[in-house]
Amino acid sequence: METKFKTNPGDLVAVIGPSIGPLSFQVGEEVATMFEESGFPMDAIWSFQGRGDGAPMSGGHHIDLWEANKWILTESGVKEENIWISGIDTYLDTSFFSARREGFKCGRNINAIRME
Repeated sequence: METKFKTNPGDLVAVIGPSIGPLSFQVGEEVATMFEESGFPMDAIWSFQGRGDGAPMSGGHHIDLWEANKWILTESGVKEENIWISGIDTYLDTSFFSARREGFKCGRNINAIRME
């Protein structure tokens, strides 16, 4: 957008809409390591929740994709106060489709970007 439209990232407003949340995005150690090796601020996006209790998504490594994307946006020049996170976890909120909850053959959610 900076190149094609001469957009100043500081003028952008970003919304991180409904998506898998930090309590639901359980990953293997190799995925957590990939985020760390890619330079993400692990203290802000990663947690280890122990062995778990057998319930889905309990225990293990978790990545907060909302904070990871917020970090990418701020690193790109978007002002932190211009980033809004909906906080809707599509795994937990059954009014949304979730491949993690339902499997990959489930329906899909649609997102949009608007330019003024």
